[in-house]
Amino acid sequence: MQFGKIDHVAIAVEDFDGRIDQLTGTGALRVIRHGKTGNGQRLAMLGDGTGMKIEIVESAGDKVPRFLHIAFLSEDVDGAGAMLDRLGWSAKFGPAELGAAKAYTVMMTDGEGLDLQAIRYDTDSPDLAQWRKD
Repeated sequence: MQFGKIDHVAIAVEDFDGRIDQLTGTGALRVIRHGKTGNGQRLAMLGDGTGMKIEIVESAGDKVPRFLHIAFLSEDVDGAGAMLDRLGWSAKFGPAELGAAKAYTVMMTDGEGLDLQAIRYDTDSPDLAQWRKD
């Protein structure tokens, strides 16, 4: 199977620090990792302790939060990209290694605003942080 469970949803926001404070202030999420996109935008991966995450990406032009992509876990990232390619999707990024995340990924787009990411993490990836068992 090329796609497993949903790993995270990514959202672009203008007020990066404010949104992170807002989301972590709920007590349901905590920052797992900070990083930068390939374009140099700040990002933060927030987790709920069960493995589900929200990726917050800084974007100066987004006055309101904007959906970026849905990421699925995949043991076969290349196969997931090839399957989507056969279905008419186009490669947007990768396949490539993500050093900070210790992961391998591909990002595909349908050209109409829906982007899907297939991602496989190394066993020592900081993005695999879990602390709740519910």
